[in-house]
Amino acid sequence: FLEKAARHGSRTAQRMLGALLLSEAVDVGKAEQAISWLHQAAGAGDSEATGLLETLVIRPGNREAEACDVINEIRSRDAQIASR
Repeated sequence: FLEKAARHGSRTAQRMLGALLLSEAVDVGKAEQAISWLHQAAGAGDSEATGLLETLVIRPGNREAEACDVINEIRSRDAQIASR
């Protein structure tokens, strides 16, 4: 039911499905699928989905070296993801 509502454009369902899939993601593909749903919901004006997406952003602050280390680690595992 949730996926059907999300496919039919319900931004609440898109957010809920994205959050559910993200919490259960065991690989990059599943995480990307979840993030895609969250992006759709955010694009439709769902502020909660926008907030969830903002929590996924690496914010280095004054720890730029640490952020670079994280990006390099991601790059060593999956260069395609690091480029995003």
